[in-house]
Amino acid sequence: MMRALIATIIILSIIPSMVPITYADSENMILWAPKKMIVGEEYEGLVILKEAMDKDVTIKLATNNNILELDEEITIKAGKNHGIFKIIPKDEGEASIFAISDEIASIDVNLYKTGESTNRLKIILQNDKVKTDKVFGYIFLLDELGMPVKADKDIEIDLISDKSIKLLDKVKIEKGEYYTSFIARVEDSGAIHAIAEGIRPDTARIEKVSDDVTIELAVAPHIAMPDSKAYFYLWLEKDGRLYIPDENLDVVLSTSDVNVASFTIMFNGVTNSGIKHLTLNKGQGYVKGELFTRDIGNATITALIEGLGMATTNLIVGALEIEEVTISRNQTEEIRSTARVVDIDSKAKATDVISFVYPSIISKEFEADGIVALYSIAREKGEPEITIG
Repeated sequence: MMRALIATIIILSIIPSMVPITYADSENMILWAPKKMIVGEEYEGLVILKEAMDKDVTIKLATNNNILELDEEITIKAGKNHGIFKIIPKDEGEASIFAISDEIASIDVNLYKTGESTNRLKIILQNDKVKTDKVFGYIFLLDELGMPVKADKDIEIDLISDKSIKLLDKVKIEKGEYYTSFIARVEDSGAIHAIAEGIRPDTARIEKVSDDVTIELAVAPHIAMPDSKAYFYLWLEKDGRLYIPDENLDVVLSTSDVNVASFTIMFNGVTNSGIKHLTLNKGQGYVKGELFTRDIGNATITALIEGLGMATTNLIVGALEIEEVTISRNQTEEIRSTARVVDIDSKAKATDVISFVYPSIISKEFEADGIVALYSIAREKGEPEITIG
C-alpha cells in the first residue's frame, strides 16, 4: 500500500508520548534515502537495524509533505537486519522521511524537476548481476532517438546510489565527448541514479548474487629443478563441481620470491615478474600459465579474485630431502619428519614417475591438462628410519 502523509501532526499522533523524538539515526536503527531525487522517478530507501532481531520487526514510514509518496511500512524478517522501501517524488520541494518503531530516525531530502531537454542520460553497466565487489559503468549522453550525441559543453552528473553501493558523488562528460565512466563497489543489491541539470536522468539496478564459489590453485610439477619451468592452474569450484563463471573475472597472481619462481624468465638478474594479471573469461573452465624457476628455495604462489577471495599453493625448487621419519605404535600413533630443500646430483637417474591432472575436477564441456614429471630418489643422510613399538 502507498500513501502520502501530509502533516507532521499526523505522524506524531501515532507515536506513544513516552517515546523521545530523534531527528537523526537513532540508537538502534539507521534510515537512509537519496538526498536528491527527480520528480517522476522511483527510488529506494533503506532501514537498517544495528543488530538483527530474533523475530519480525515492523517499521512504520511517514513523511511531512505530500510531494513525496512512500510505502506505509516495511517488515524486517527475523535474522535479517535491513528492509527496503519505495519512494516516489511527486513534486519539487523539501520533505522529511521518518522511520518509526520503538524509536524514530529521520532524514531530509530535496526533490526537483529537470528541464525540457530532449537529451537524456543512459547508464550502461558491465554486468547488472555480479558476484564480485567491483562493477565498471558508463554514462552516455543520448538524443531523442536514443543515439549517442557529443556534449556541447561540460556536463556535471550527480551519481546517487543506495547505501549498499559506493561510488563517486560526481562525474563529468567533457565537451566533445559522448560518455564518461565510473567504478562502483557493490556490497549488496541496489540502484544507481545519474542526474544532470536540464537533462532527463537514468537509473540502473545492480543485483549482487551470492555464491559459495571457491578458488582453486595448483602448480605442476610442485617440485621443480632450478632454471626450469612449472605450470600454474586456476579454476573455480562450487558444490564439489567445476564452476563456469558467467562474467569475466580479473585475476591477480603473485609469487613470494621472484628469485625462486617468477612469471617471466629473469635476464641478468633483473625481473619485474612478481605479479601477473590475467582474466578468467566468461564461460571458461580454467586458466593456466608458466612459472620460471631459478634459485633453490620455496615460493608461495597466491591468486586473488576480488569478491571471491584468494588461494595459495607452494612451489619447491630443488630436491626435497627427508632427514628422519619415525613411526611408533604403543597406545598412540605418531609420525615425525623434517624436510628441507637441497641441491642434488643432476646425473641421478629417474626412479619415480608422478602425473598431475588439473583442474582436479573436470566436466564434459572442458578437457583437463596432464603433466608428467620424472623424479629420482636421493637421500644424502641415509634411509629414513622406521620403528614400530
